[in-house]
Amino acid sequence: MVSYTGGGGSILNVVDAAVIGRTRAIWVWRDSVGRWLGFLPGAPASIQGISGLAFGDLIFINATAAIGWDTR
Repeated sequence: MVSYTGGGGSILNVVDAAVIGRTRAIWVWRDSVGRWLGFLPGAPASIQGISGLAFGDLIFINATAAIGWDTR
């Protein structure tokens, strides 16, 4: 789990493609709604619980292998 400190934006724009390629799901704690919201790489946009990240979001990445992510 990490706290996101980047500028924010679409998950597909701020998370490296290499990370997305090794990820089953990204769970984001969104304090404004008081719950975890999920992003499933490759799934249709209509079933995504969240599409973007914001400064300070808590993020849990369910990865299939070790990953390194430089936030931007």
